Amino acid sequence: MASRRILKKNIHCLLHEVAMEAYIGSFFLKDFDEGKFCDFLKQVYELDNEFVARVNHPGGKDDVKLIKAYYKKLIEDFNVKVTEVIENWKK
Repeated sequence: MASRRILKKNIHCLLHEVAMEAYIGSFFLKDFDEGKFCDFLKQVYELDNEFVARVNHPGGKDDVKLIKAYYKKLIEDFNVKVTEVIENWKK
């Protein structure tokens, strides 16, 4: 991993793209539910806060192997959570 700053930017950028795609897609939905869309945006915002906080506070600062494992797990968790949020929006 190059830097935490770049990882945080990537998290922000990806979640921004997810939110914008949902926003644009909402214009084409015939049965658009504004409450469901607000809940979706809230989930995206909470996901952003959660993972940026996790990036800022890694565990095992002295051991390089622990740090690499921590960030690898963080990225895997992020991908799973984003997929879950997107799948919930599609339903």
